[in-house]
Amino acid sequence: MKDWILENALADEPTLRKIEHDARNNVKEAKDKAWKEYQAPLKELTQKSSEIVEALIPDNLEHEEELRKISKDLRSLREPLRKNNLQSVYKALLLCGDKATSEALDYYKELQKTVLPFTTACCTMMDLKAH
Repeated sequence: MKDWILENALADEPTLRKIEHDARNNVKEAKDKAWKEYQAPLKELTQKSSEIVEALIPDNLEHEEELRKISKDLRSLREPLRKNNLQSVYKALLLCGDKATSEALDYYKELQKTVLPFTTACCTMMDLKAH
């Protein structure tokens, strides 16, 4: 296409280079913006999941270290996925057993509903009750 434009004198080489440069920049900016918009709700979800895990600590002091590690590991993910949030809350609930708060259990159930459409490998409430 570039050769045809030059052959038919529709634009000169510097103009085409500028168009190409601008197009590359526009594509990169659009890609970066789309990625940030995709990641923003996942980062909010990760923050909330981390808070839920840490809220379990007062009633489960014997598991404080493990719960803090679960929360820290989740927050340290550069690009967290819904699956990571589900798994972290699940691990925390397993640790807490009967001492899990109703808020954490309800949060897990809601999280499960949002994750199930995106993954087939997930933890079910039946698994939670079995432990």
